[in-house]
Amino acid sequence: MIKIYMQLLIKYILPISLLISSLAPFVQADEQTTFRVAIKPSEPWVMYDAKLPPEERKPVGFSIDLWEGIAKEIGVKTQWVYQKNVPDLLSSVQENRADAGIAAITIRSDREKVVDFSTSMFELGLQIMVKDEANVSYPLTILITEISKFITTMNLTIFLLQCFV
Repeated sequence: MIKIYMQLLIKYILPISLLISSLAPFVQADEQTTFRVAIKPSEPWVMYDAKLPPEERKPVGFSIDLWEGIAKEIGVKTQWVYQKNVPDLLSSVQENRADAGIAAITIRSDREKVVDFSTSMFELGLQIMVKDEANVSYPLTILITEISKFITTMNLTIFLLQCFV
């Protein structure tokens, strides 16, 4: 019987209590009912009319919708902190001028040393774009064609000389 209680404790009660305790600073919204969230324009994630004064801007986009869902779930309001670029956004969070930052930010090791990132919600891979009229069905053919534009007799000669001399 004790074994069953231990399993329940480890499997359900302990993780739930850890989750609740980790969210305590956010759930205790009596002291901080408004989160300052730094954003920068990055379509389609974060969009707003930068020509308008900050108090009249209405941010929209995928990341804005996601944050508003989180804010509703934890019961906080949002004060948007507008930034022009990623370094400004990161420094505003690092220097406590914002409580969180939302943007299309590449997660890099140097940035991970100064701020905590959530799990990436979007991943890009290698993309090849061609004109619609190219009518080529094999990306490898396109890649070879594009690379061959840079391989000239002169470039090949220079490369071979550097490799073997």
